[in-house]
Amino acid sequence: MDIINKLNPSTSALHEVGQRAECIEGTRKEILDNIMNWAGDGSSTTMTGYWMCGMAGTGKSTIAQSVCLGLKRKGLLGGEFFCSRQIEECHDYHKVIPTIAYQLASRNAKYQQALCDVLNEDLQLASKEPQYQVTKLLIDPWKRVVSRGESPFLAPVIVIDALDECRDISLVLEFIVPAIKKQELPGLKFFLTSHPEQHIKKHFDLDAIQQERLYVQKFYLHNVEKSIVKKDISLFLGKGLIGLGISKDKLDILVERSGALFIYAATLVKYLASGGHRASSRLEKVLNVKGSPDKIQTQMLDELYTQILSDSLDKLSPEEQDQSIRIIHTVIMTGTPVSCQIIADLLDYKVQDVKATISELQSVLYTSGPEETI
Repeated sequence: MDIINKLNPSTSALHEVGQRAECIEGTRKEILDNIMNWAGDGSSTTMTGYWMCGMAGTGKSTIAQSVCLGLKRKGLLGGEFFCSRQIEECHDYHKVIPTIAYQLASRNAKYQQALCDVLNEDLQLASKEPQYQVTKLLIDPWKRVVSRGESPFLAPVIVIDALDECRDISLVLEFIVPAIKKQELPGLKFFLTSHPEQHIKKHFDLDAIQQERLYVQKFYLHNVEKSIVKKDISLFLGKGLIGLGISKDKLDILVERSGALFIYAATLVKYLASGGHRASSRLEKVLNVKGSPDKIQTQMLDELYTQILSDSLDKLSPEEQDQSIRIIHTVIMTGTPVSCQIIADLLDYKVQDVKATISELQSVLYTSGPEETI
């Protein structure tokens, strides 16, 4: 039986497709070591799920790419699905489970046979909703593999990157996360990444996980100690701009400007390194905080944030859009962390309306504390 035709997997969602960057050697070392140690831990007490959450531009997809390459070298890569804003078929939530099932089948002969049996019983599974796909394409055939004695010491890892870029991904998470938590896929591990958006966060409720002693651990990338991020970005910029002879004091300024955003650092490298004879003048423009940046200087960052804001605002009514834009402007203009209540008081809005806007934009607006300081 032709499994490809039966499953119709996405060939564009693989980590090897396109210009996917990996972490520069020496950067993100502690984070990558932590993930790879988790992947290689075969003890019965280790978590079977690992959710890495981070704001836009903090480097999640680059880390996920490096994780895939590291897992592949160790023979631990079970399958992957890289959601991509640029590739339309990666937006389809129906593709996620069939693509993972296809990759597992190509790497495990016993699972392939079990999957073929399931597909022979129902040829339409690949087009059905996730509640059927998770059970019929993953849980049932995988349990047959385990029941036949296939329980490897080192569990293969499934990597799903950028959940937030896949439309209606909640419909998949609603069924795959409980399966991970309840260990219904023994011998498999899942590494997931996303923005801290509410429709995704709700599936990884920390209190419920701790209370039920379930099997998913969380890691907030944007909360990584600033000194570690600063060191990594300094190394990244130093290697990326090595041919320009930039002095250490100027490089330190670029590091500070980047903050915790690797995408900003990557934008700087692309802008300056491609400048040729204009590199020096471009550097001075970047260092001149009073000057206005060229569009090309911030293009990558602008495109990312514009898309996130558009996706959020497009779902709202005209009145709600206007309200949200005023809230965003106010957050930016305060110039210092403030609570949702203060924003509400300044605009004479209801605090729940402010919280709604902030919740929808947690990919680009950092919040902390019990009173949701922005």
